[in-house]
Amino acid sequence: MFQQRHFEALALLMQELHPGAGLPLDNRAAIQWDATHIAMARLFAQGNPRFDRGRFLRACEPGANVRARTVKTFQRERDARKLSKLVSGLR
Repeated sequence: MFQQRHFEALALLMQELHPGAGLPLDNRAAIQWDATHIAMARLFAQGNPRFDRGRFLRACEPGANVRARTVKTFQRERDARKLSKLVSGLR
């Protein structure tokens, strides 16, 4: 099951992928972005009764305040996985 940090990371990703966030502006891209983040919110709400659909949709908008700890948490987890693979490779 996804946790809050996963939803936060996805919201940050959606901010980066927003058609107005440095990418060439294309109406089809804007429509696809809207459809994608709405579909994601619907899917997450079905799988988690505590999921706040409106909060997620707002967090996907460029410039929205999403907890900064998310990126650091994922970096630590990624580094831990790399270290684990390295150590297991030495055995």
